[in-house]
This record gives sequence, structure tokens and C-alpha cells, in this order.
Amino acid sequence: MLPADGNVAPNLPDPQQAQLLEQLFESRLQEELAKRDINHQAHLQQQISALSDQYNQQWTTQNTAETVQRESEHQAQLQQQFNQLTEQYHAQWTTQEATLRAEQQKREQELLDRLRKLEEQVSRQASVAAPNADDDSEDERKRKPYQLLTRDVPKDCKNVQAALTLHIRILWGLTDTKALPGKPSADIIKRFDERFATTDAISNQKHSNSLLISVNHVRGAFFLSTTTHARNTLVNTIRKMEEHIIQYIDSYLARFGLEEWRPDFAQSPYSLYNATLRIIALDTFKQALVSHAYAFLKPNLAYANDTNMLVKLYDHIVHFYFQGRYTRDARNPGAVQAVDDANSVYRNRARLAKARRKWLTDNGYPRRYRELITPKATSDDERDPEQRKINGRPLYFIKARPERSAKVTRFLRILDAKREASARVDPDRRWKERVRQEPATVIPTAFPSIPKHMPVDYFDPNYFNHLPPKLRAKAAVYRVALLPEVEDSFSGCADEKLTDLAFDEIYAATVAAPYQMVDDIDLILADSEEEEHDDDVLNAEEEEEEEDFYEDEDAALQRGDSAILEDAPSF
Repeated sequence: MLPADGNVAPNLPDPQQAQLLEQLFESRLQEELAKRDINHQAHLQQQISALSDQYNQQWTTQNTAETVQRESEHQAQLQQQFNQLTEQYHAQWTTQEATLRAEQQKREQELLDRLRKLEEQVSRQASVAAPNADDDSEDERKRKPYQLLTRDVPKDCKNVQAALTLHIRILWGLTDTKALPGKPSADIIKRFDERFATTDAISNQKHSNSLLISVNHVRGAFFLSTTTHARNTLVNTIRKMEEHIIQYIDSYLARFGLEEWRPDFAQSPYSLYNATLRIIALDTFKQALVSHAYAFLKPNLAYANDTNMLVKLYDHIVHFYFQGRYTRDARNPGAVQAVDDANSVYRNRARLAKARRKWLTDNGYPRRYRELITPKATSDDERDPEQRKINGRPLYFIKARPERSAKVTRFLRILDAKREASARVDPDRRWKERVRQEPATVIPTAFPSIPKHMPVDYFDPNYFNHLPPKLRAKAAVYRVALLPEVEDSFSGCADEKLTDLAFDEIYAATVAAPYQMVDDIDLILADSEEEEHDDDVLNAEEEEEEEDFYEDEDAALQRGDSAILEDAPSF
């Protein structure tokens, strides 16, 4: 209902509603204030972050500049120190360089003076000997009749040379490697001369199938195969030949009426008789070669058709090598046998030295150890006079080398014991060397010639110092090989692992002090013709003197390897 005056009376809230409105207003006011406070705090936080970033940027820039400055100052200090040290080094080096240069110039002048003396000496020798003669012409001047030089024989013909040498030994019946060829009987020469007076007669008989005597009368290959030399290498080789080859050899001799094959060195090499023996030897050899009778020597079969080369080889073997041995023995009975014995002993020494050096090399021991071992520095030996054996093997007594120091001898005994011990446990090896012992009473060597260019501690000081200066200059060099305690050898100690140069720097001066060394180039390079000849000058190492075909053992021939060629008549 409206009021009477027509105005609308305000609808006033009652006290309870007023209180609610007041609370609502209060709440909204608080919310508004809270929003404003949050916005203010965010603004403040934004301002704080901006100020913090600005501060950090300023601090980083300032710190980097300080670090760079400090490092720059440090670099400058180091550069200054480096420059000072460089100046000191250059000053010291300049002084030392001047001293070294002066010493070097002095040494070079001394060497030049010695070189001039040597050139004058060589010039005098050349003027006395053979001026303007080259090596080939000198070799030709020294070449003996029917001798072949190394360059005359192709490399692929070496095994043919070995096979032909063996074939000639079979024809000759030389079962002993040291045997000398005998001369034919007068009856054989007489009957041959009666049958053959011309080359035509020889040629006709060569192409004839008739035999002038029975094969049973021939003392040739079949006769040798039936001998009692059970362990003879040559005999065993014949026994392995096919029967038709043996028959062919003997029937060829019977064709010319010859009971045996024996060249006559009283006649010329190309007399009818000797020419016939050459024909027999080469024709039967060609047949044996192509029949593979000597296949174990691996000869080049192409040479079966090279008659010219085979004739040269034959003449070298028969009329140079064997005829030379025959002539030397006729002139001086026993001389050839003495040389053969010496060569055999020398080969034993060479084989032992080679085995020792190989073991040292295979096991990586220093070179200075190997320098102590050469064939000449190796003791020879001899069979025990009482023929005693150790474990079924012959005993040999080691002969003493007077120039060798006791420490080196002890070193070699240790080395041999190490070699034997390693061979006995190695599944791929077998110990086959001689049983060698030092006798109760010293036996002097049969080869007193001393080795050359050895480390000085190889020698006994007293022996060395009593040698003439020239011989001392040749005998030793300023190097040492043995450890201070020889019993430490092969122990792997620190000194043993040193290089040869480092070892010499430590020990050479002390060890060499007792030795009166000679370091004079005029003595070292003295005229070789004035040098003393060694006692074993005829051995295989120092002269191309012809040697026996076989090694002392049968093994090489049975193997058929190239080692057998080492003992063939040399070219």
C-alpha cells in the first residue's frame, strides 16, 4: 500500500541486512587491497630482478677485466723470465760451441793428415803392384788352368755343380771325403791305347752297343753299393739309386773296356784317355740327372742339355780341384791330409759359433754378447784318448785358447748350458751337439791365431799387453761385452738390458783400464801384405781353397738342402 501523500517510502534495510552489507563491503575492500598489494609486490620484484641483473652484469664486466689484467701481467713476467734464460743459454752455447768447433777442427786436421799418409801408402803399393789393373783383369791373371770363378757359374747351376761332384765321386769310388784320387794302372792305360788310337775310334765306340769287357769286371757303382760301408753317405746315395742307372754307369765303362774310372793326371786333360773319361762321366751324369737320381739336391734339369757348362764344371772339378789335390800331395806327402783335418776342425768350430750366435739372436740378447763369438774365437776339441762316452755319446775335450780371458770362457760355458737346457725342453728341437768338457790337464789349441776386432774384455790382459802394437790395434776395439759379474749372464738383470752404447758408457773406461790399447790409424790400416798369416789360413773362411763335398755328418746330404753346397769344390 502506498502512502497517502503519494511518495514511495524508502525500503530501508533492517539492522540485520545493514550488517550484512557492511560485511560485504568490508570483504570487497579487502580483496581490492589484496590485489593492489600483489600487483605492488610483483612490480617491486620486477624492479629488484632488473636491478640484480644490472648489478651482475656490471660485476661480471669488472671481474673479467681484472682477470685479464692479472693474466696479462703474469704472461709478461713469464716472457721476461724466458727471455733472460734464453740469453743465458745462448751465451753459454756460444762459448761451448766455439770450444767444440776448435776441437773438431783439430781432430779433422789430424784425420786429414792420416788420410794423406794412407793415400800415399796406397799409391806406392799400386805403383809397385799393378797400376791401372781392374779387379777382373787381376782375377784373370790369377786364374789357374780350368779353374772357374764364382761369377762364371750361374746361381741356378750351383746344385748341378753339387750333383756332378757327387757323380764324379761315385765314378771314382772316393767313399772317404778326404780320400785322394789314385792313378790308373799301367795295364789299363796300355790296353786303352791299343784299342783306341783316334777320336773317330772313340766316337764309334760311344755309339756302339758292344761291350769290350763284361760288366762283372767293372769296379764301379754296383761294386760300391755292395761294400760294407754301412754308414757311408756316398754308398747310401748309390743304394738309393734306381738299378737301371747303376747298370747304365757300369755298362758305359764296360763299353770302353775300362774296369775302373780313373783319370790320368800324367796326361793332358784332353788326351784320348782323359777325354774318354770325360765323355763317360758327362753322358752318365746327364742320364742320372734326367732320371732324378739326384733329385734330393734339387738340380736345374735344364742344364742336362747345356754340354758347354757341364764340360766347364767337369774340368774344374777333375782337372783343377782333384788334380790340384793330387799334385800337392805328390809334391809334399801328407800336406793335403793336414789341410783336410784343419778344415774339418774349422768347420766344427764354425758350426758351433753359428749355433751360439743364433741362440743369442733368437732370444733377444744384446749384440755385445754375439761379438764375443766368431769361428776363430771358438775353441777346437779332440776326442777323448780313452774313447770314453757319456750317455752313449763320444766325449770330446775342449782345447784352451791362450788369448781368451777366464771370464769369457766361463761365459761360454754358461751359454752352452743354457742352450742345452732350452733345447731339451723344446718340443721342436733335439740336442745333437757333441759332449764337450774341459780336461783335467790343459790342452793347447791347434789354431793359435787370434781373432780380430773383438771387444777388449775378450782378451786376457796379460796376454794382450804382450802383443806387438800393430797386432793389438787389429785385435781389439774399445768396447766391452761382459757383465761385471759374469755369473749374472742371461739373468735378465738391469745391466744386461742396457743398450750397447749405454753399457760402454758405464763400464768401458773401467774395464779397459788394464789393457794397453792401441788407437793409431796408421797401424790399423797398415799394408795388408805385411800382416801375419793365420795358422789356419787354408780354412774355408779365409781362402777359397777347395773343400770336401760333404759335411762331417751325413745329415745334410740326407736332407738334400742347400747347406750341402757349402763344402762343394769352390768356384
